[in-house]
Amino acid sequence: MGEFKLYGTDDPRDIPAYGMSEASRYLGIPVSTLRSWTVGQPYRFKGREHFFAPVIEIADPSRRFLSFWNLFEAYICDALRHEHNISLQKIRAAIQLVKKIDRDSKHPLAEAQFATAGLELFIEEYEHIIGTSSGQLGIRAILERYLKRVDRDKFGRVARLYPFTRSARTADSPRVVVIDPLVLFGRPVISGTRIATAVVYERWKAGESVPNLADDYQRLPDEIEEALRCEHTSVKAA
Repeated sequence: MGEFKLYGTDDPRDIPAYGMSEASRYLGIPVSTLRSWTVGQPYRFKGREHFFAPVIEIADPSRRFLSFWNLFEAYICDALRHEHNISLQKIRAAIQLVKKIDRDSKHPLAEAQFATAGLELFIEEYEHIIGTSSGQLGIRAILERYLKRVDRDKFGRVARLYPFTRSARTADSPRVVVIDPLVLFGRPVISGTRIATAVVYERWKAGESVPNLADDYQRLPDEIEEALRCEHTSVKAA
């Protein structure tokens, strides 16, 4: 933890920095879905009240703010739900097994072990729960594709996330926008710069064109378009 000193003794990845709407926009996950994953959701079954417990332990449940760690955990949950339709009950059970690697870890999906032994355990647990190995290759391919969109620190923990900016989440999706807790307090920026996607979007919404923005920031038009998509997935930037 010693490599982070900008926030005193706190790791900036642990600081509650993202509201529900903000995190929803960055990850492309509906707010209602993200809320159920992180703070839980009451529901009725057979005339009785029940409560769906959250899958992710967020940094500030009272204000409903997520940390960078939480952002990444939701990102992985979305990979499994969005592309493989794995139930949250199965994800929760698999996470509990991964936690056995390091019982003190609050964020097992973001630790170094998940990219190695944890990934294997997660897949094994999933297979055990559903009683078949037919989904192994599909889950492995999905998780590895999502895990390739992160940079790790010297300890192997997630340090930066390159969120998908397009609805088609393919292996060759651009890695233009990055979320780095050490840059602009974790706001999405164009990779390699301190150009906030939110600022680019506000200028575009005010009427400035993509070519003009690209010229002002000395970036490629494609980079400006990806910045716009990060802030509003329905944007037709071209």
